Amino acid sequence: MTAVAQIKGKTEQRVEAVVQVLQDASVPLGYGELREATGASYDSLLYILATLEEIGRVKRTTVSMGPGRPKVYFEWVM
Repeated sequence: MTAVAQIKGKTEQRVEAVVQVLQDASVPLGYGELREATGASYDSLLYILATLEEIGRVKRTTVSMGPGRPKVYFEWVM
């Protein structure tokens, strides 16, 4: 049971870090900026941001800059 509590605590800390960074940001942030600011892995960010978007706390914007993958940005919704 201790292992589950430790994992849960780490997940909560990551979510709190992502929320805090998004709330403090004056511009929408991409995955790279969020990874750098929070230390969360790309996979963790995918899960956290999808959940926050699903509950309406985060707005996702996709910007195409020519060929290749579009850039994805996230911003906190009040």
